[in-house]
Amino acid sequence: MNLLALRFANRIINSQWDNKCIDHIQITAAETVGIEGRWSYYDTVGQLRDMFQNHLLQLLCMVAMEPPNSLKAEEIRAEKIKLLRALRPIGSDKVDDYVVRGQYTNGWIDGKPVVGYLEEEGAENSNSNNETFVAIKVEIDNWRWAGVPFYMRTGKRLNAKHTEIIIAYKESSHSIIADKPLDSSNKLVIRLQPNEGIELEMISKKQSLKQRLSTEKRVLNLDFHDGDSDKRVVDAYERLFLELIKGDQWLFVSREEIETSWDWCDQIIDAWNKNKSPTRLYSAGSNLERVADARMAIEQARLLTLHAAWKIDNLGVKHAMTEISAIKVVVPNMLQSVVDMALQIHGGAGMCSDFPLARFAAGARALRLADGPDEVHKGMVSRLELKKYQ
Repeated sequence: MNLLALRFANRIINSQWDNKCIDHIQITAAETVGIEGRWSYYDTVGQLRDMFQNHLLQLLCMVAMEPPNSLKAEEIRAEKIKLLRALRPIGSDKVDDYVVRGQYTNGWIDGKPVVGYLEEEGAENSNSNNETFVAIKVEIDNWRWAGVPFYMRTGKRLNAKHTEIIIAYKESSHSIIADKPLDSSNKLVIRLQPNEGIELEMISKKQSLKQRLSTEKRVLNLDFHDGDSDKRVVDAYERLFLELIKGDQWLFVSREEIETSWDWCDQIIDAWNKNKSPTRLYSAGSNLERVADARMAIEQARLLTLHAAWKIDNLGVKHAMTEISAIKVVVPNMLQSVVDMALQIHGGAGMCSDFPLARFAAGARALRLADGPDEVHKGMVSRLELKKYQ
């Protein structure tokens, strides 16, 4: 279990594992497969019950639980239960802001056409609102994680199969380096599938003489499949079967864990039913970020956009334009018009004019006051805000 070893056997990691150092955490389990002939079963279950309640919540426990006193089953289980009890409830008043649910339609994966969920073999309800994708912003009410959002998502028929955990650290409160990447935060990427390994994103000096000190983001990669060619990476189920034969339950969940996790998930299902929350449609083979962009990525995109606005104000047009172009890759679609507006106007204004960039900065600042997707959209096109710079 590399998560346990990474957290509790490395002081350099363990000492930076709290809300003082970490900005947010992402936990992702993406699948390319569909429901594999299980339509009648799956339509009564959905992705929240099928994957989130067990797989993703177990990953959350391993990432966020307090250090157990030992590796005994009862000690680990006790810490996981404490963590599950600390999950902030998501009721009907918050479910539409904290949870995104989707359903795949027909599309293409690996160059091959695939049918949509409602056209799968055995489909019985052409109006099914069942989710095949779910993304949730999870908050934990305890001393270690207060204020740190956990963005968790899982879905079927996505463009690539992978399971990973991203620990995004806070940026330094002050920097003496002006020329640094747009996103200069350190990230610890823990790959669980398909290629198990660990990556650490760091800021390093660019090999260039053009600036006094120019920096770029580099990745330190620890790939468990490349290091020791003579050692085989053990499959997770092999370890489970071995512990089962030995009678050691330290990797297995307890009844109380299961009940506590179901209690938390059931309130989301009840809120969906009460609000009659619809599912969004996404094409099979979609990029994961595009499915949940409107709400789940809103805060991250806002931070990136505001950071670009700061660069515009402080570093001028020419330097900032390349970074504004880069934002187009990472911001949600609902924020795209801010970037497009700046780039379109800039195209006819010339590289020496600060006018269009100032307008973009104004629109970015308006996002600070936005409280949701609709408000973000209003903030982007707010004439009152933009006129201050005309």
